[in-house]
Amino acid sequence: MMVIEANHEIEPQADGITFKSYLTRFVVPSNESGSNSNFYYSFDAGGVHFIMLGAYVDYNSSGAQYAWLKDNLDKATPQCDPLACSCMASALVQ
Repeated sequence: MMVIEANHEIEPQADGITFKSYLTRFVVPSNESGSNSNFYYSFDAGGVHFIMLGAYVDYNSSGAQYAWLKDNLDKATPQCDPLACSCMASALVQ
């Protein structure tokens, strides 16, 4: 099971920390996919390159997630081409 954060993980904790439960409970392959955040990462399974995008981190064209996404798509493994699937828990609104 792979997860991505959503509005129900915000739950402010002590000291105003948000997403603490999400960051503590779930291990995701962020480092393996070149991401510096557990809020966005990718993995390959069954010939498909899955991309998990974070709705609660900066996703505009000047943000780190956008730069990571471009780099990640460039490095997608050939055995997964051309199949890619992206997931995000909230709709993009700009």
